[in-house]
Amino acid sequence: MIAGQIRQWELLELPEPFSQFAEADRRDTDRARRNARFLTRCTGQPALPFVASVGNDREVAELVDAGTVGWFQLDEREFEAD
Repeated sequence: MIAGQIRQWELLELPEPFSQFAEADRRDTDRARRNARFLTRCTGQPALPFVASVGNDREVAELVDAGTVGWFQLDEREFEAD
């Protein structure tokens, strides 16, 4: 990074409360499953699809319950400013 430049992510202002946007949806699980297939194909090793979120919508919860996708639950407090 060049001195004085601002990273793109530093310009983002997140709405309050951010946690309402930290819920995984079908788009997240589709991406996780696609990436797991890609990693399996490229490495020859099994890769498991996982999402990380504070919560999940109904569709994602069903996929997690069925064992199709893994879920790592994020702590909502991690989104609070220091």
